[in-house]
Amino acid sequence: MAVVAAVAWLAYAWLGAAAAWVAARLGPTDVGRWGELLEAYPGTLLIVRVERLLAAPQAGDVTPLVNEGQSVATGTPLVRIQPESPGAPAVLVTAPFSGVASFLGDGWEGAFSPEALAAASLPEGPQPRSTPLVPRRPVARGEPVVRLVDRRELWGVFFVDGSLPQAIGPGARIELVGASAADGVPARVVERVAASSGEGVRLVLRIDRQPVDWLYRRVEREVRLVVGRYAGVILPASGLAWRRGRPGYWLATPGGPSFVAVEVVKQMGRHVVARGVPDGVRVYRWPRWLEGF
Repeated sequence: MAVVAAVAWLAYAWLGAAAAWVAARLGPTDVGRWGELLEAYPGTLLIVRVERLLAAPQAGDVTPLVNEGQSVATGTPLVRIQPESPGAPAVLVTAPFSGVASFLGDGWEGAFSPEALAAASLPEGPQPRSTPLVPRRPVARGEPVVRLVDRRELWGVFFVDGSLPQAIGPGARIELVGASAADGVPARVVERVAASSGEGVRLVLRIDRQPVDWLYRRVEREVRLVVGRYAGVILPASGLAWRRGRPGYWLATPGGPSFVAVEVVKQMGRHVVARGVPDGVRVYRWPRWLEGF
């Protein structure tokens, strides 16, 4: 009986070693690459600019004195209006505050107040189109001739259909990343409001800087709210193993499998950001059969 038990034990050990040998040579592997993972939440951003339409103080022909999208200081002449009456002096429209001048408008100027953003909702229908404020004709007195945007103050409302961690509340620093803000726009959460339906969250944001496209757009869809950036070698989470109480990976090397302990910077879904292994390292995706090595 003892002989049978010994033979069975040897057979089990041999099968385990054989399985480990097969896994080491035929098991699936992944190559880790240095990169960055973003902890982010998708949503839609309502852009709320502090802007003013400046009207013509009298009727006449309009001549812009600055370029579209040009930054101007307080008191800068923006537009010259020449009355149609012969000999009448021209009148200048100057900037009442520093900002960015634009001769395009969409009719939504002043539609949202920074003081009431907690109750704001996304406008229905397509994005409003920007059109020239001044067509090719003389303007009447009181007609808007230039739009001035205060670049020192930009607000936004970020709408999320799902949930957000409770830590993302007033005072939290975040980034906004999207097609028109690929490098990330920093912002601060001013207020957090739960949707009346009980599903979704609305964040009122004070945005630190204004991308060029945001001078014209009202809504940015497919924006991600980034709360963390984690840099390191990106590896499969399925390959993370523990040995002697330390996390690590089994490396596929010419000499056979080799366990290396790593520092886990962040684990997110199917990926782990790790440090302690070089860029380009090859690791086993399913390491449980390698414990015999």
